[in-house]
Amino acid sequence: MKQHDHLSSKEEIDNIKLWEINYASLVHTLLKGISEEEYEEMAKEQISASGLRIPEAYNPSIIPRYRHIYMWMIYGVLSSNECQLDIINELYLRCIQDKRDKEKLFLDIEADNGNIDMVKKDINDKMKQNIKNMKKDPGKYNFIFKTEEIGTGKGQMINSFGSEVVRLYFESKEFRKLFIRTETTYSKYSYRKILEILDKGLETGILTRKPESSIIIEKIFNLSSVKCMNYFICNLLNKMSMKNMKNYHDNREDRERREGREGIESQIIKLVDELNDIPGEYSRSLMIKLIQSELKESQCGPWKREQEQQAIELYVEVVKEVKKVFGRYYEDLVNYMDTEYRKIYSKEELFSVLENKRKQLFRCNMDLLILEMNRKNLHEAKTKCIKGYIDNDNKDMIENFWMHEENLWRIKPFYVEQRNEISSSIYFDTDNDFLNMIQQKIIQKNVLKYSI
Repeated sequence: MKQHDHLSSKEEIDNIKLWEINYASLVHTLLKGISEEEYEEMAKEQISASGLRIPEAYNPSIIPRYRHIYMWMIYGVLSSNECQLDIINELYLRCIQDKRDKEKLFLDIEADNGNIDMVKKDINDKMKQNIKNMKKDPGKYNFIFKTEEIGTGKGQMINSFGSEVVRLYFESKEFRKLFIRTETTYSKYSYRKILEILDKGLETGILTRKPESSIIIEKIFNLSSVKCMNYFICNLLNKMSMKNMKNYHDNREDRERREGREGIESQIIKLVDELNDIPGEYSRSLMIKLIQSELKESQCGPWKREQEQQAIELYVEVVKEVKKVFGRYYEDLVNYMDTEYRKIYSKEELFSVLENKRKQLFRCNMDLLILEMNRKNLHEAKTKCIKGYIDNDNKDMIENFWMHEENLWRIKPFYVEQRNEISSSIYFDTDNDFLNMIQQKIIQKNVLKYSI
């Protein structure tokens, strides 16, 4: 890959300007230095060569958007703040792993005043008992890290990398149960339940705001992209409860409706499987938002279930094509930036640089990409709306309008880092078992990829 002369001097990248100066040009370099217009032509050729069909669900006037979404899911996402945040997170984890530090498994229970901290003592006692139980019957557990050398001695040492997640696993029965597959009830995988478990870990002090803990848990649970997918699913299924539909009288019309909904759900599961192969939690979340936005724009009046299903089938095939190249470019970006950073910074300096950059990127905003796709309609509607508030001197509505706009497309990072923003998660009307089952599938797949 072409090296950039302006990356060689430490003085020239004060205030962490390496990314701001070079990230966009680096993406262009990865894509062979082509322009957006040239990339769109390349996207058309790749789509045509893949043999993907355009389903009847799409109005002929919308067909070019099919090629456009492919372009945005690679070129647009690679150039986004979301992808930058993912790459910064990857580099941060590499730095932590490189240190190979060790620390004590059990918490220091002596408080500053010389007394015993009973909360920490209770945590230590639970961990010791659970470790003993696991060694007696290890087959009952789905471990997310190596346990062979872990004992209950006072001086037991573990890797610092992922240490908080290890302690939460040993202490919390609810947390451990999330990694054991179930085929009967999926309630333990609900978005709210997972947040409650993590919240309890915060309250007891097992989880802190260590960045690596946040990144590891986000990788395992995909909380941000799962939340985006839940919104998408609820919108797609028109907030109809599968459970209620199964209770209808078994006449022909209801049977056909039920079979159609199950067909759509089958395609949604395929879409989740394909998306989960794409690296980067926030990149993946952005892709879901782009699909959702494009789907809304492509609907022409009330859709029939066959059209909905065809549309999801289309996106499954598009994501298959996207992941063939996105993963390669993503890996190249991570390796390239890792090499460049290490040329310039010491290990100690690099931690500070990455932590500061993470803070800058936490408030990822997808407005630019979304507005690029829907600029005219969104602009006209929002201009009319805010103009009406101004004409009526409605200050409260004006303030609410801008607050809504500020948060509309913002991705919420992992719970422990944005506690107040995520705690008010909505209740989903779509059958909860279906949403929770998707979370289970994601966890089981991610444990194989991201075990500590």
